[in-house]
Amino acid sequence: MANILVVEDDHDVVELLGEYFQEELGAQTMAVTSLEELVSCSTAALECDVAILDLHLGAFGPAPEGLAALRWLRERGYQREVVITTGNVTSIANAASLGPIRVVPKPYEFPVLLKLVQDVLSKAA
Repeated sequence: MANILVVEDDHDVVELLGEYFQEELGAQTMAVTSLEELVSCSTAALECDVAILDLHLGAFGPAPEGLAALRWLRERGYQREVVITTGNVTSIANAASLGPIRVVPKPYEFPVLLKLVQDVLSKAA
């Protein structure tokens, strides 16, 4: 069974993704809504098979945390591909410099995200 890390600050999206990946893949999701929460769940987060990360996590705060969350994952040895969701494609270059990523622009359709996750999981197998 795949374990999917979802780093997303929209609680509705987190709930929908959890249900969707459970139905479509039989996967479990671990959801965190902030960089602080990611750090507090570090062991479990780093063991996930794939991460889906909102690049503009916490964008309503002083600075978006998504890039910092990606950097945090990479600094702790998370080398799997990360699926980045973003509505701002200009910020992707910074994320790409931190290791392998896949990008899905917002708004996205769940089947598109599912396909990317399946591709990442099949490469990791």
